Amino acid sequence: MGRVTYHGASPRGFLCLNYMNWLALVLFSSLSIQTPLDVNPLDYEFAYGIKNDNLYIENQIERENGRGLFREEIYWKTIETKHVFVREKYVYKRSKPLRYNQIDIRYKRGVYTVGYALKHAPVKKYNKPLDSKKLVAEFENIPLAPGHYIAFGCKYVNWEFPTIITSVKVTGNIELSVNPVDKTYDIATYNDIKIGSWFIQLRYEKQGLQRDDFQFKIGFELPLRKKMREKKRN
Repeated sequence: MGRVTYHGASPRGFLCLNYMNWLALVLFSSLSIQTPLDVNPLDYEFAYGIKNDNLYIENQIERENGRGLFREEIYWKTIETKHVFVREKYVYKRSKPLRYNQIDIRYKRGVYTVGYALKHAPVKKYNKPLDSKKLVAEFENIPLAPGHYIAFGCKYVNWEFPTIITSVKVTGNIELSVNPVDKTYDIATYNDIKIGSWFIQLRYEKQGLQRDDFQFKIGFELPLRKKMREKKRN
C-alpha cells in the first residue's frame, strides 16, 4: 500500500507546514474613510494588527457619526483542510455598539463554503455609542443569547497583473449569514487590491439591523517571517 499523502505531502510534513504557517505572521496597519449615518463629515478609522492564514488580530481607533474616538477589537482564528473550514470569531465595536462571538463550521468546495454558524450576541438592542465607562459597563452587562445561522461564502480567484515595477493582485470575498428563525442576516463583501507591500480594500458590511457601512481603506503589510513551503516530492 502506498503512503497516504495530503496534497502531495506526507502527514508529518503537513503538520510541520501548518505549524510553520501559524508562525508566518504579517504586521499590518491601515487608514480608512467610511460613510457616516447622516450629513456629518466622513468618519475615519486607524487600524493595526497581526495576521496570517490562520489568525487575525486587529485593533482599531474609529470616529463614528462625526463624534468621538472609539476603540474596536476584531479577532479570529481558522482551522482549514481541503474540504472543512472552521472559524472562531470575536468582534467588539464600541461605536455601533456591536459585540458577538461566532463559530463557523463549513464544507468547502473550491472557492465556495457553506455550513452552520453559531453566534452569541446581546439579547436586546443597544443603540448608544459607548463613549463613557458607565455605558460600556451597561452594555457589557447585557447577557448574550445564541443565534443559529446558515452561512455562505465565496472567495474569487486571484487576478494578478504584472507591471514594470511589481505585480497587482486582486482578491474578492462575499460572506452571507442568514438566521431562518428571526429573519435577520449579516453580509460582508470586500475586494483587496495588493500592490507590493501596500493594499487597498473596498468594503461593504451590514450586521443584523445595524446600519450599512461603506469603507475605503489603504494600508501596508510587513511580513515578520516568510511562510515556509514544503517542496513537492516526485
